[in-house]
Amino acid sequence: MTDLNECRRRLPLPELMGRLALGDNAKKSARCPWPQNHTHEDRNPSFGIYQNGDGWRWKCFVCGNGDEVTFLEKHFGISTKEAIGRYGKLAGVDGKAGSLPATKQVTPEQPTPKEKTERDLGDLWRNCVEGFTVEHRQKLAEWRGYSVEFCEWLQQQELVGLFNGNTAFPVHDEKGRVVGIHYQVEPQNGGERAKWRYEGGCNARPLVIGNAKTAASVIAFESQWDAFAVMDKQSWHKAVPEVEAAIITRGCSNGELVAGLCAQDATLFAFKQNDGADDARKAGKWLADVSANAGCKVMLVTTPEQHKDANDWTRAGATTAEIGKAVVAATVVSAAPAPLAGADLKGGMDGSLVDGAALQAMTVEPREFIVRPFFKVGDLGFIFAKRGDGKTWLTMLLAKTATTAGTAGPWQAEKPCAVLYVDGEMPAEETKRRDKALGTTTERLVFLHHEIYFEQTGRTLNLADPLQQDAVTRLLAEHGFRVLVLDNLSCLFAGMRENEADSWELVLPWLLRLRRMKIAVVIVAHAGRNGNMRGTSRREDQAFWVIKLERSNGDGTRGLKFTSLFTKNRNALEDDCLPLEWTITEEADGTAMVSAKPISGVELLVNWVNEGLDSAGDIAQEMGISKGQVSKLAKKAEAAGRITIKGRRYRPAEGGGNV
Repeated sequence: MTDLNECRRRLPLPELMGRLALGDNAKKSARCPWPQNHTHEDRNPSFGIYQNGDGWRWKCFVCGNGDEVTFLEKHFGISTKEAIGRYGKLAGVDGKAGSLPATKQVTPEQPTPKEKTERDLGDLWRNCVEGFTVEHRQKLAEWRGYSVEFCEWLQQQELVGLFNGNTAFPVHDEKGRVVGIHYQVEPQNGGERAKWRYEGGCNARPLVIGNAKTAASVIAFESQWDAFAVMDKQSWHKAVPEVEAAIITRGCSNGELVAGLCAQDATLFAFKQNDGADDARKAGKWLADVSANAGCKVMLVTTPEQHKDANDWTRAGATTAEIGKAVVAATVVSAAPAPLAGADLKGGMDGSLVDGAALQAMTVEPREFIVRPFFKVGDLGFIFAKRGDGKTWLTMLLAKTATTAGTAGPWQAEKPCAVLYVDGEMPAEETKRRDKALGTTTERLVFLHHEIYFEQTGRTLNLADPLQQDAVTRLLAEHGFRVLVLDNLSCLFAGMRENEADSWELVLPWLLRLRRMKIAVVIVAHAGRNGNMRGTSRREDQAFWVIKLERSNGDGTRGLKFTSLFTKNRNALEDDCLPLEWTITEEADGTAMVSAKPISGVELLVNWVNEGLDSAGDIAQEMGISKGQVSKLAKKAEAAGRITIKGRRYRPAEGGGNV
């Protein structure tokens, strides 16, 4: 059991309250740390602490009285047993009475004053977060019109806490470390504005949520209340957008704090407040400062004039759709800046240099699988085949698998994700039929169909057009899509010369930008007469994987039967991604039965030899692999008695054999 006497010796009540960011309340007369229990939020001090013999006690006219343990019970809403355990941890006392943790007799390396301050502030902020109780979350939700779930998410992300009884927010440095606490002090007299203060001696810094340096779309606000209102409506607490970030400048005089935070090719959507005449001038200056310092395209999102700000708008009932429409209708404040000069670019490169030791010390998040064992976040992949050989069927099946966390043969999705499927060829009725045939429809799989787009706008889809590329990028960012499917290359990219490598430059920069945004792209393409993917081979240089399909309905089976073979795969070993034989059979009720069985590379080679191909070059061309790989497979087939090799010619073996 925990030695309470040792706890009280090490961490008496005043110091305990300081550790919980309640040092201002540790006085003989102070505001209660739990103002939600008071009718008037304890504007007249009713709380105090005092010494009682060798120990300390607290009292409150409303909340009661007690010692350190009862204080923790009250503060965290926990049982006496839990409070004793937490007190022991805070005081550094283990579960054995009177015992101290064993330590080696070594002199520890002393932190620098700066490191100690950062460590202390980090610990202090974690205590602030822990002190933000269920009651505080409910109060914040009621006060600002947020959902309780969003307030819970804010606390889970350590973006809100309680400092000296006041709502508080972290101040981070460039590396994400807590270097201060920004908190609101409620006015003592009615009619006064709440005051904001900083703990930790830090200067004003923006609150950045998400990775603004890689985000394609950034939303910016003067106030965290407005930011949280919009983020709540956008359901950040359910799924944080992969390609969006939020910047809060903490006041209308801090617009310049956006400097250096955004990528040059990003779009920043500024939510300016609609305040009175004097404040309107300040809000106008804020927008001008943001525009001058963002370093990217800036758009103004207009809040309806009858509402003073975004939070006022949401409290009045603004819906997610209404906010979305306001974002779409945003007006340009400033265009993207001109490209940097060589000297400026060099400065950025200098700051990005890392040696081997620094590289090894860096924390690099591994890319997650979307579909195991080959499809990862940010991938560029190709699926190609001749007409009618199953490429759209397999691509739609892969998209369904990703959106439902399902399976496709041996392939298994990790978790559900949103997919945008851009169809540039199929009739809408056929897309509808196949979507239904492949299983339950889901709102995570969204189609941008060329026929529907034309009916709605009178325009055609052409993703070789930079403006349409930008429009799709914004769709991806605003809706949180993690996968983009382009079906297919020849229909969606008009004006490109497939066989010219230079034409690919119309598309490659866009695809690389999507990779930096962690959006995976799957492109459907046609096979040429030689069996390889049609057009320049340069397209495959940036691909993580390429899948070739070939129809195999030579045995009279019903339905569509084809084989899939990886001709390139950076994400998995060959043995983890064997060739597969797929069978898709449509039933009378419109559903499709899908099955897949693995087949070895040796089996494929034997099939081609039995079909009459007798050279490594011919078989390599059909299988989409190198002649060296064919040679290795041929030796295995010969060892198994499946073929014979005479010189450089392959012949079927008499009586077959086993692999």
